[in-house]
Amino acid sequence: MIINSIKPHIIPDRLIYTRGDTSKIFSTKTGMQLGYIKTQKKLIADNDFYPNYQGADSLYIKYLEVFAFVRRQGVGSELIKFAKNLSRKMGAEGRLHCIAWNFEHPGNPPHKFYRVNGFTTTDPNVNESIDFAIKHDIPIHPKLTQGTPMYLKNFWTK
Repeated sequence: MIINSIKPHIIPDRLIYTRGDTSKIFSTKTGMQLGYIKTQKKLIADNDFYPNYQGADSLYIKYLEVFAFVRRQGVGSELIKFAKNLSRKMGAEGRLHCIAWNFEHPGNPPHKFYRVNGFTTTDPNVNESIDFAIKHDIPIHPKLTQGTPMYLKNFWTK
């Protein structure tokens, strides 16, 4: 009797399921949903990131939420990485942008999260303020929390 050896399959800790514009992330260990991201492909033009004003397609992050019980465990960063890959698949070459604000929890804006994940704004003073808040682990100034356009820095260069 010959027994073929079976190679072990590595099952990832998390899986992402996409339907329409919404992608949900689940734990493969518990089956629980950990968060989700809603995206939309858009043309960005007449913007400081495009000095020639020709514009380009980008994937707009309409909404990103990581559920409270798994925050600060890499779930949000994993959704950003997924969005970069989705952007490439949709012909936007990995470009991402968003409006950083948090209407449900105004005291906890996502600016620092996006900045740590490579996003930037068109205003060097705002970037400096966010970087200062990250470095000193302090809240973002309330004036910045009203909605800040942010772009994935790696792909948006002058």
